[in-house]
Parts: sequence; C-alpha cells; structure tokens
Amino acid sequence: MTLHHLKYFLPKQFCFGAVTRNLSKTTLAIETSFDNTAVAVISSDNRILADEIFDQVKYHNMTGGTDPRFAKSLHKRHLPKITEKCLLKIGATNIDSVAVTTMPGRAICLEIGLQYAKDLCRRLEVPMIPVHHMRAHAVVARMYHSDICYPFLTLLISGGHCLLALVESVDQFWLLGESLDIAPGHFLDCVANVMGLNEMEQFKSKSGGAVLDSLAICGDPDLFPINYRGIRMCGGTPLNFSFSGVLAATKRAVVKFKQVNSEEYFEEMLPHIAAAAMRVVSKHLLHKLTRCMYFLHDKSIDDNRTLVVSGGCASSRVLTEDLNKLCRLRNYKLFIPPPNVCIDNAVMIGYTAHEMVESGFEPIRCEDLETVEVDGFAKIGNDATRSVNISKHITSNFRRLTMSEFSIANEINGFERSSNSFGSFERILKH
Repeated sequence: MTLHHLKYFLPKQFCFGAVTRNLSKTTLAIETSFDNTAVAVISSDNRILADEIFDQVKYHNMTGGTDPRFAKSLHKRHLPKITEKCLLKIGATNIDSVAVTTMPGRAICLEIGLQYAKDLCRRLEVPMIPVHHMRAHAVVARMYHSDICYPFLTLLISGGHCLLALVESVDQFWLLGESLDIAPGHFLDCVANVMGLNEMEQFKSKSGGAVLDSLAICGDPDLFPINYRGIRMCGGTPLNFSFSGVLAATKRAVVKFKQVNSEEYFEEMLPHIAAAAMRVVSKHLLHKLTRCMYFLHDKSIDDNRTLVVSGGCASSRVLTEDLNKLCRLRNYKLFIPPPNVCIDNAVMIGYTAHEMVESGFEPIRCEDLETVEVDGFAKIGNDATRSVNISKHITSNFRRLTMSEFSIANEINGFERSSNSFGSFERILKH
C-alpha cells in the first residue's frame, strides 16, 4: 500500500471530511531512523495494540554492511506494508495522533518516515508528535518498570551511538559523555567481519554483534590476548568514549592469528576471540561508568542510584552480566528494557510521545506539519561533556578491584543525604 493508495484503504470519511474522534486515545508510531522499519500502535494506558518491525539485518549482511541509500529504499518499500498490518489490527478510526522519529539518524531515512507520517496525519486529520530517537531509547524503560523515577542515569549503546546522559525528565537530558569516533555495536560488527562470521551460513541472519555475544558465552577472553595501550582518557571530556584505537588493535590481532594458524584451529578459537572482543567493549564501558558514578556522587546528584541501559547492545548477555556486577558494587539499580525494544522499534516512539504530551507538549496540528523537519545530528540534550570534572583517578578493573577501588566504592555506597537533596543539574554545573 503506497501513500497514494492510502485513501482507498482507509474508511471514506477519514479521507474527505472531519468526523467525531474515538474517545479511546491511541497513537500510531513510526520509526525509520536507519536500519529497521517499524510501526506500532500504543493506547492511552500504554498497551501495545499493534507492533510490526521489518528487520533489515539480513539484507544489509548480503551487501557487506549498512548502506543508507539501500536502507532508504527498504523503508520506502516496507513502511506502507507494515502500517497496513497495524491498521488492519486496530482500525484506522481508532488513531488519534501519529508519532514519528525526526532525529537523530540518517537524514534520507528519517525523511521517508516523516513524509509518510505527514500524509497519514492529513488523511486521518490527526496531529503529529515528533520524537527524538535516542531519548525514546532511554524513556521506554519506564513503560516496563514503573519504579524508574526521574532523574536517572542512562547508557545508550548501539551500532550507531554510545552515550551517557542524566535524564531529569522526558524533555530534559544532560549529555555527560559520547563516543568520539565509533559506537560499540560498530566495533563488534567490524570485528565479526574480520573474523569472517558474516560469510558463515549459520550467522547470515544475525548482526555481527549478536553473533559475537552468542559465541562469547562459551569463550575464555584470556586465551586470546589483545594488545593495546589502554583506554583513551579524552582530555577535558573525561566521560567521552573512543573505540577506534582498540578496534585497530583487535583487527591486527585477529588478522595475525589467522595468518599463522590453520583454518580448523582458527574456527576452534572463535568463541575465545569473541570473548576477548566483548571484554574490550565491556572494559571501556565499565571504566567510563565508574567515573560517571563517582562524578554524580561527588556532585550529590545520585539520590535515585538508577541506571537505564538501552540500545541494540543492551541485549548482550555478556555486557549485561558485567553491568550487573558494577551496579551491585555501586549500589545502583539496573534496568534494561526487553530485547524487542532495545533494537530500533516504534513502541518506544509511541510511549515517549505519550510522556511528552503528559508533560505539556502540544502536538503539531495538520496545518503546521510543514514546519516539522528532520535533524540527523541532533544531540540528546544539553551538552555538559566539558563541564564534567573528576577530582580523583577513578578506574575499573575488569576482573578484580584494587584497594583504592574498594575505598571509593565504600565512599560512594556509604554516602547518605536526604531524598530531596537533588537539585537542577544546570545549577550544579554553574557552581
């Protein structure tokens, strides 16, 4: 079903005139930021009435990587189809608003979803709610865990993003750290390609990161050493991430190992190589998280001690296990949404739209739709990366803690203050 033919699918009165709206408020959500085409319908009480995802992974694997132009063509082809499936389930007359991802992502992919949403809004005569993709990744955890209260710390890790942010509300985010080069998911995909996993028949339907994670469960990272100088400190931005250096070191180690060993022995070592690659990512994430937790403690803004981890890499069993260990040590509550909403999906877009409206956001009326534009490089919120200052040398040992680490852990865990001591992060930065 194309946009041109949408009027033939919808009931006639929804194409050519105003009608009385259904009292049950529902939102149809659209997600096309890059590598998944997704549509969902969320009720006013946050029940998922319909949820459709067209997974592009196997198609991109056939071309050797994600190509934005190819992704755009897949969005254009499959968005009308999965929208039709959702509308058939719940009925077009039950849609009261349309939510759509408008930032960040690949602009040519975002444009497909936005234009489709605009046409849909006009056909149904309903308003639009533009949603920030990365904010939705963080906020959707509240749909599944009612005890997540603002403010909370979020770590978003995927194939295209890696960032740390303090979330004060659905529309107030403070960016504490981000990747200076590549994201952890991209790191893992590159390592998987060097290992040749994408050419193995049993792995062609999965992303490189997902394959490495499944292999690493049975591997021993100590059996495949990766030599690199250490974690980049990032100067005046101590919570920023950098994976390019360790990626180069990991690729060199894999290529050298393949050259000097038989193919049979290399295949035997695949789980151990995967475990070593996963450790590299985990070590970097834990290091920055440890520093971040100390910073929030030092500024007296960690009352809730809550960490929400989302994004495609949050589905990793290896990373989740290590994050759990760190949170237990730091007395943090760890929340991770279900795997189906860690990947790019429309459920998170619909839920975030509801929170936005509840917090006072006014949906865009049909006559103002042309004012809505995409922004492929939008930040998650206020950039506070250069305002972060850490007074102590904080590190995180992957396998064991030094005495200084135990001391700092006890200092953080033993810190007590009244529950209402949290202040505005903006005020704290000024001081």
